[in-house]
Amino acid sequence: GIAHGAATAALLASAVRHRFADELAAGQSGDAPAIAEMSVSYQSPVPGGWTVDVVVDPGPAALAGGAAACRRVVAELQVSGKALARGTFQVRLPALAPAVAPRADRPRGVAPRAGFGG
Repeated sequence: GIAHGAATAALLASAVRHRFADELAAGQSGDAPAIAEMSVSYQSPVPGGWTVDVVVDPGPAALAGGAAACRRVVAELQVSGKALARGTFQVRLPALAPAVAPRADRPRGVAPRAGFGG
């Protein structure tokens, strides 16, 4: 468990960044997500020494198509399903990599042979 408010805020922010690691590793970009805004509110004191759960709701999917996307993300610190602290984050994701269109003059997956106009 965590008893210090700053440690709770740092844990929630770290969990939000970690949540997007797989998405970004899947080819969106080499850039890391940026937390543009965050606020944390405490519903109850977080007892020290207890096992806690961190639940991240990533919100709706980012829009594809080049421009960087912003998502509203909510993360909660819970004990036995009861929220003790809640963080709201605006996360700026890096721009999506554009899809590469296949050349129209040859079937997909067929490499040109040497000396034949490829």
